Amino acid sequence: MTGGEFEKSINIYHKLAKDYPASKGLYLSQIGVGFYFMGDRNKAIEYYILALNNGADTDMIDDNVWEACEEIYEEEKNKAIIEKYLEYFPDGNYKKKAKKIVSK
Repeated sequence: MTGGEFEKSINIYHKLAKDYPASKGLYLSQIGVGFYFMGDRNKAIEYYILALNNGADTDMIDDNVWEACEEIYEEEKNKAIIEKYLEYFPDGNYKKKAKKIVSK
């Protein structure tokens, strides 16, 4: 992943998630990171939420989802992605910022 081989890393993390289900949340979050760095923010969010549902750290996933949502919002100026963040994390670390954007 750190060498920029995102697709290769994603494939490896998929295998690890299958082979080591006790750490599935960690591996799914890394798949999300791969998609994030490849520029597919929506796919990254999808994997971050899968990771959350499989035991990944809530605060880390909150941060990652917010980062992706905020970038999508900045590019598209569509508040729907910020509303989606609030659906995922109604009491999240960025709820104030998200609610401010949605109320504009």
